[in-house]
Amino acid sequence: MKKRLLSMFLCLCMLLTMVPAALAAGTTGTAAPATEDEGETSGNQITASTTTLTTGNYVLESDVTLTSGALKVEANNEVTLNLNGKKLTNQAGANTIEVAAGGTLTIEGPGTVDNVSHQKAAVNNSGTVVLNGGTYTRSQEKGTSEEDSGSNSYYTILNHGTMTINEGVTVNQGENGAGKFSSLIENGWYNGNNNTGGELSVMTINGGTFSGGLNTIKNDDYGELTIKGGTFSSYAQACLLNWNVATVEGGTFEGKDSTNATILNGYINDTMDKGQLTIQKGTFTGPYILEQMGGGSSIGSVVIKGGSFTGSSGIVNQEQGQDLGNGTIEISGGTFSHDVGEFCATGYACAKDSDNKYVVNVADGAQVSTDKDESGNVIATVDGNYSGGETPESGGNGSISTDNSGKVTIDVSSDDGGETTTGTAAEITVGSNALTSINKNEKVKEVELKTDVGTLTISDAAWNDMTAKATEVDKTASVVIKLEDKSKEGSNPVYEVTATVGEENAFDGSGDGAVTISVPYTADGGKGNVKVYCTDNGKMEDMNAALSDGILSWTTSHFSTFEVVAYDGTAEVTYQTTKDGTTSVSSGSFSDALTAVASNGGTITLLKDVTATNFNTTISKNVTIQGKEGLKINLTTGSTSRNKAFTVSKDAKLTLDGVTMMISGSGEEGQGIGDGFDVQYGGALELNNSNVTLSNLEAATISAKPQNSGEVGTGIFTLNHSTITATGIRGNFSNGGVWTLDSESAIEIDDCDAHGFSADRIEVKGNSNINVDNTAYRGISINSTGLGEDTNGGLIIEAGSAVSVTNCGDKEHPAVFMTNDHAANLIVNEGAILNVSATEEGKSNTISLSTNNGSQDTLNGAVIGTVTKGEESPTTYYEITFNVTPSDANIVVKGSDGKAVSAVNGKYALEKDKTYTYEVSKSGYRTQTGTFTVTEAETISVTLSSSGGGGGGGGSVTTKYTLSFDTNGGSAIAKVTKEKGTTVDLGQYVPTREGYTFAGWYSDEALTQKVTSVKLNGNTTVYAKWTENAVTPTLPFTDVKSGDWFYEAVQYVYDKGMMTGVSADRFAPASTTTRGMIVTILYRLENEPAVSGGSAFTDVESGAWYADAVAWAAANDIVNGTSATTFAPNSPITREQMAAILYRYAAYKGYDVSQKADLSGYTDAASISGYAKDALAWANAQKLITGVTDTTLNPQGSATRAQVATILMRLCETVVK
Repeated sequence: MKKRLLSMFLCLCMLLTMVPAALAAGTTGTAAPATEDEGETSGNQITASTTTLTTGNYVLESDVTLTSGALKVEANNEVTLNLNGKKLTNQAGANTIEVAAGGTLTIEGPGTVDNVSHQKAAVNNSGTVVLNGGTYTRSQEKGTSEEDSGSNSYYTILNHGTMTINEGVTVNQGENGAGKFSSLIENGWYNGNNNTGGELSVMTINGGTFSGGLNTIKNDDYGELTIKGGTFSSYAQACLLNWNVATVEGGTFEGKDSTNATILNGYINDTMDKGQLTIQKGTFTGPYILEQMGGGSSIGSVVIKGGSFTGSSGIVNQEQGQDLGNGTIEISGGTFSHDVGEFCATGYACAKDSDNKYVVNVADGAQVSTDKDESGNVIATVDGNYSGGETPESGGNGSISTDNSGKVTIDVSSDDGGETTTGTAAEITVGSNALTSINKNEKVKEVELKTDVGTLTISDAAWNDMTAKATEVDKTASVVIKLEDKSKEGSNPVYEVTATVGEENAFDGSGDGAVTISVPYTADGGKGNVKVYCTDNGKMEDMNAALSDGILSWTTSHFSTFEVVAYDGTAEVTYQTTKDGTTSVSSGSFSDALTAVASNGGTITLLKDVTATNFNTTISKNVTIQGKEGLKINLTTGSTSRNKAFTVSKDAKLTLDGVTMMISGSGEEGQGIGDGFDVQYGGALELNNSNVTLSNLEAATISAKPQNSGEVGTGIFTLNHSTITATGIRGNFSNGGVWTLDSESAIEIDDCDAHGFSADRIEVKGNSNINVDNTAYRGISINSTGLGEDTNGGLIIEAGSAVSVTNCGDKEHPAVFMTNDHAANLIVNEGAILNVSATEEGKSNTISLSTNNGSQDTLNGAVIGTVTKGEESPTTYYEITFNVTPSDANIVVKGSDGKAVSAVNGKYALEKDKTYTYEVSKSGYRTQTGTFTVTEAETISVTLSSSGGGGGGGGSVTTKYTLSFDTNGGSAIAKVTKEKGTTVDLGQYVPTREGYTFAGWYSDEALTQKVTSVKLNGNTTVYAKWTENAVTPTLPFTDVKSGDWFYEAVQYVYDKGMMTGVSADRFAPASTTTRGMIVTILYRLENEPAVSGGSAFTDVESGAWYADAVAWAAANDIVNGTSATTFAPNSPITREQMAAILYRYAAYKGYDVSQKADLSGYTDAASISGYAKDALAWANAQKLITGVTDTTLNPQGSATRAQVATILMRLCETVVK
């Protein structure tokens, strides 16, 4: 019977019965739920007028025929109904029981639920139903054939929700054999178009007895059916009709009387009538066991893995036009009454046993079968027990063979030298038997899969990896290997290779195996080089591909997407970027690559060394630069002050992976212009296995808010097994950010003209190190301002890691400073080191803890230096080490309280002026003890003598002291450690200093007590004295001659670092000076104090080289701007403007500005602007600005660079104190 004809007929029957059903509506009532403790069969009674069941337990106390419509369970109600051996019958024209979507009903038996009306069911479910007992029937069913409903026919059970039927349930349509018009149970939708949401109807049958109906069980549109047990008897069409997805795991199915086939299966579409049937177990009898359902385009996909099948006429009915269409039957197990060899799955065979039954088992010998889809792509299956004796003719239309080297070749290619292959993909399913049998064969060394797209050569270890993935959960699972050419016209070749077990990756790199991928490739004539990259997760893994005889090959430890890129000898990099949703790899210069990826995101991989000048780029997406061993990136910043090599914007990230990079500022050594990295608030910089050197810069790193954004926050800096080295930094190494060093990373900072490591938070872990040396101000400064009120900043050092700060700070700036404005933790965990020392005069060894109440100080590791907190008395800790013989002797150091003190890497951090004891011992030696008081850093030497078997006493203790050399700016001289009482001749220690002559050693800092030798009775320091050599001043500028009126002034400002040339050999004395330049010179005179926020001037951009200077000057009323909102930083400064700025600067410094000159003698005095009159009168009185002639001042005239140099020299010599 065709499905469409049956649909039309049933619709007509429904229309004929709707009117009397509507007229029969009666009264309604709601039953109250039973209480929890009323007993197993107790509950609220159901009466004829009951219509709605709310949450609770219910019981039939007697037979009930409903009079007010169906018995309903609405949404959000959970009901248990005990039939109690009674019978529930419907009101005429209504379903007996209805469960709405969201409602839950459990029915316990015994008892009966009956429906006696046409087109109505005993149970109609749209929610969740569990049947644990009872008989469900249509006792008045009149359907006698598929053409005759008898005006009273319908499903006994209709499920549009979720239903579970358990053992003890009986479902029929009256007497055995009754009901041959409607199916007994309908799971799914007769017309799936009415299921607008496309929800599945899910039914699980665990047991029970089912008989009658046109089909005993019908799994219809959107149905998902699982049968695990039960007895199913059909007297008409079939025991099971499946249109969608059904799995049979057990049960007995018997086709009787007019049954044509025990199971009907059909396919219509891939949405709701998929025709997928899997049989794993069960007993099946009938005329035929399996037949295609009429109305479908094919029998669908039938997989039989086991069971017993007995057909009196055969197993599969293919007579009278009952072909399979485009469907498939694959049998890999079971016992059959007839030969089913033609349906055996690849790798399986059918053979008759001693009982004349046909049994399907795994084939002896691996087999290969191939097919093609509509696009010409090969679809192949490999299975069976590999024997090692397979030949190229083995198996199906593919082949499998083995050579003497242990290579198994599986050929699924369709190229026979004739027809051209059009497919771009090959999919090979390797069954569990082939997987495991090849894996267990010790002679197999590799498996070669030959396809139309390319060849995969799989090592035995890789085959083992995939087999393990497939069989670790399901011993019968298969691996699906797919090789696809995803290239697009005009783009690079792209290949995607996968191996999956279900949804899981079967070759993900977690094992030890490798696969070589080989594809045909024609080299680009203009680009003689080729690379293959694995483009996983935005990275570019170089596969080190090789091209030979038109075949491109590479080896991988995991399957993925691989892209081929050709390049010529001029290319510096290859790079991957995504634009308009398309990802591609290109080649070119480093500059081209950055332009492509900076705003789109992507990955750059080096091909050769890269050198770039005037470098300045902004990263606004996630960008990765991948290095290669031996290759370097050398970058020089632009010539504009505060030009950033890299600016990483908010929400962007720059990752350096395996990169060696040098960033230098433009300009002469010590006069560098530009910054290294500006990681703006919300941006991130990550270094993995990379080394970065930053030198001759204004700042090494910056964490700044995006321009004009008003953002708050911080940048994120992460180092993993990486190093940053910074030298010759004119400002700070950093000015903020959250920093994490892990996996043996290091930061080396040497020679900063301002602060060193300034950050919001620094965490040092994984045996990482920070070394900060020679900063003008603080070595480490924790600000915490970017973290917000609820997040503590701090310096956290984990076990195994160390932070060293040497010769940093001064009397006003502690070497390590934890801010008091916000909570800032100092945490030195056990096994960690914080070593703060000062070997140069005027430097600090102070660690200043935060006084903020929210701060936490945990100093459990080795802390060396002077620790202060607010007004509390400072505590100093010195580094004490032991030099013991033998070197592996055990050392125990205890404080005066008797508690042992732990060493970190052999160093003890012990409190100044405290007394400690030590005990040095080793088996076979006499134990030595001693007491010492800590006055400074010291090494204590102990030599144990052999006990000679006598034990205890004796031995020697040697005390050593250290002689330190303070060279006062000269070359460093290493410390000398000698035994107590040793006299050291100082004549052998002579430092050098450019421009000076060494005048000898002195025992005091005031250089009044000259010494030529020192006797070491304690740790001692000697000080170098120098006499300055006469030096004839020289200038590098060709346009400044010794006879020029401004020569002395230019020499002065050049020597002081106040002004430099416009180039290496030109000063340009006649050129004008801008307003921004003047303010910056004064800012430098003040040692560039920190500023918060910017200025109010709209023409001063954040990050401009003069921005901080203008902000500082405006904040201190030194400049007012050319208007309320403009400063004109690039405009030439006039003489009266310069007088006004210097006048306000002198007042800011507290200098006397009361002296004023009478300017009335100048003929142009009246042209002086009102704001500048007092300023110009003061500048004239100080001889800073005099007339350009005897009678003119030229107040609006531009100040030349020569004039500015002269004014600045006079300012410093006559005004500045």
